[in-house]
Amino acid sequence: MKYLYRSIISSLLLFSSLSQSETLFYSAPPNSAPFSDHIDGEIRGLCQILVEAFAANQGIQVKAKVLPWKRAQVAAEKGELDLICAIYKNADRLYYLDFTQAFSAEYVGLFHSSRRPLKYSGWSSLIDQRGATTIGDSWGIALDQYMQEELQVIRLADLKQTMRMLVSGRINYVITGLYQGAATVNSLKPLTDDITVASRNLNSEDIFMAFSKKSHFSALLPRLNQWLEREETQRLIESELKQFEAGLFD
Repeated sequence: MKYLYRSIISSLLLFSSLSQSETLFYSAPPNSAPFSDHIDGEIRGLCQILVEAFAANQGIQVKAKVLPWKRAQVAAEKGELDLICAIYKNADRLYYLDFTQAFSAEYVGLFHSSRRPLKYSGWSSLIDQRGATTIGDSWGIALDQYMQEELQVIRLADLKQTMRMLVSGRINYVITGLYQGAATVNSLKPLTDDITVASRNLNSEDIFMAFSKKSHFSALLPRLNQWLEREETQRLIESELKQFEAGLFD
């Protein structure tokens, strides 16, 4: 009983200290609309909305760090970043991140050029083709492993670069998030008029927020999970996704 009492008091003191004197630093990936994007040196999208709303609910300060996606993950591993939003869960990341419950899900899309049609009939149909995806991104444990062991997939820093390579014929397909891929294709029109979706469900993965295990803010994980479960939070997420999806694949 005494141990439980001390534990409760310690948690309350920790939350009080965090809210008064510290800033929660978070990051999120670029080119991941509607979840996140890097625009004019700031993070925009659903992640920004959710993290700022949760911080306001808890009475804590929050600040975004706009970092390349791979660098953001390294920063979280070192404890230089408190929270990452819009991240997939995989075995490597479990060593240094404490994940929330999933707050949304994203389908992994397969994009190709209609000038060089790709007959997709499952992952194995990609074995003799050349593809591209982005550095630091995970598309689920099973697909990541299959890409590494069976497919010819190069990784580039910029999703727009992969789409330009697809247009030029240097690669046969691009693997990326369905939403972010469609948004990137639309942003590059008319150059990308010939790019279409070969599969809207190459894979599907839950999307999480995750605290660095080295961050004091990880103590807020139960509170963040409770906040994500609230009806008003779920309505907010649903509204933002519907607004983004409207006309995206027209």
